[in-house]
Amino acid sequence: MKNQKYLTVGIIGFVIILPQLLKAQPKKQLINKGVVCISGIYDSIGEADTLTLTIWEHTVSNKIRKFTSTGRVVSVVKNKRFRFLLDSLEEPFYFTLTKITNNVQINLLEYQICCPGDNIEIKIIEAHKFPQKSGFGNNSITFSFNGKGSEKLKCLQDLNNANEILDKNYLQQVDYGSVIRLNNGVVPIADSFSFSYGRMENLLSGQLKILERYKYQLPIDIYQLMKADLVGKYVVNFFVPFLIKFNYPFFNGKSIMSKQDKTDFVKLFQSKVPSFEKFLSFPIKAQVQSFWYADALLYMTYFEGYIVPDKSLYDKLKTQYDGLLRERLITNYLLNNANKRDADSLVNDALTFVKEKIYYNTLAKLLKEQQVGTEAYNFTLEDDLGKIVKLSDFRGKVVFIDFWFTGCGGCSYYFKNVLSKVENIFKNNPNIVFISISVDSNKEKWLRGLNSQLYTSPSVINLYTANKEAEHPIIKQMNVIGYPHPLLIDRNGKIFCNDQGQLKDDGVDGLVSAIKKAAVSL
Repeated sequence: MKNQKYLTVGIIGFVIILPQLLKAQPKKQLINKGVVCISGIYDSIGEADTLTLTIWEHTVSNKIRKFTSTGRVVSVVKNKRFRFLLDSLEEPFYFTLTKITNNVQINLLEYQICCPGDNIEIKIIEAHKFPQKSGFGNNSITFSFNGKGSEKLKCLQDLNNANEILDKNYLQQVDYGSVIRLNNGVVPIADSFSFSYGRMENLLSGQLKILERYKYQLPIDIYQLMKADLVGKYVVNFFVPFLIKFNYPFFNGKSIMSKQDKTDFVKLFQSKVPSFEKFLSFPIKAQVQSFWYADALLYMTYFEGYIVPDKSLYDKLKTQYDGLLRERLITNYLLNNANKRDADSLVNDALTFVKEKIYYNTLAKLLKEQQVGTEAYNFTLEDDLGKIVKLSDFRGKVVFIDFWFTGCGGCSYYFKNVLSKVENIFKNNPNIVFISISVDSNKEKWLRGLNSQLYTSPSVINLYTANKEAEHPIIKQMNVIGYPHPLLIDRNGKIFCNDQGQLKDDGVDGLVSAIKKAAVSL
């Protein structure tokens, strides 16, 4: 699995060729090992609609999976049928099928597994014209799968359908709502841990039984890969809420989780380490290829650092693992922490031992694009009045950019407690420009966010990514992996500071100091 590619075709008719990857093939060639055909019929597709197939031949980080797109192929819609022909594939890969209607993207199928040689027929029936949810979780859309390799999609559909039922049954059994009410909404960490762990175990137990029913319909390596995905996903979902409580928000040294809460969590986690290690025991190939596994292992290693705090997380990953798994974990970690204070030195160190081409190139590209002094991406975006704004419009001035979205609690906290105060300090300085960029899904939502004045102020330049959300090139080019995400650009249009510690975590003083330094730099 090498990288992510967008392959867009409409319903069968005219296909634009992407060399090596998407080719028109005689039907008899579909039995070739490296060729994949994904086709079908979609009853509610319109002539002006498009279907997009995004594939991941190699996943580095599930969290920032959208950053590896390389191209898009588009065709017109015809006769409600669609067909994707993919060539030069050597390993199992993941794909997402997306419908684009009036520039609105709806993911129909997400992160499905496919193998070289598959010939899958998909029938899509839509009960409502404009579904509001994506994929299997959308009750207004039904799918049926046939053909070689379709058992993987059938299994994933069964797993998804069972998830809500399993979760509902567990919630009814434990009556977690009463725990919340008894504690006035503040649940003790022991109760929170117990509930979350039990929930994960319950879901995994039920889901693994379903996967087991498909075991002998699947190649053994695909069965192990799907199992690694399943376990990895639920382990990640268990850790993420606690990870947020441990680290976010940190402003002026204050955390939303008390020191005692952290101590209690670490003790509880330590008691479950053997169980987590058992959960995460898979063949190395499945560990490396899995969409979710590396993230789960990364979180495990992170919290283990609180049990034995002898090394940094980077050093733990470097010394505890080896081979391709170490290279993927290191690359994953650095991609998700590219804006930390010591990121450049860590990337340079990783480049001395990372050998796999996809990981090495990812790190080299990250270092090149994110280094201080690198030319910042010259975006072109629309403001709230419809005016087109470019970064180059502000050459000669220091530019501060804040990325956010409506509903982001951390974004509103940052604006209220840090950014709004800093804007006020520099409000009379014409050489300091403040820009806010929203990744909201549509203009109406963005304007509601603007009008609320919870995330930005009307006195700054307010832009948005024109319905492209996090898939806009600016998000990839500026390595925005979380929100809020501040960035400081100097008078020459180059990155001056992307250190989230100084721009965000150090509060008003840290941000003011960075802006003043940028203002006097040459």
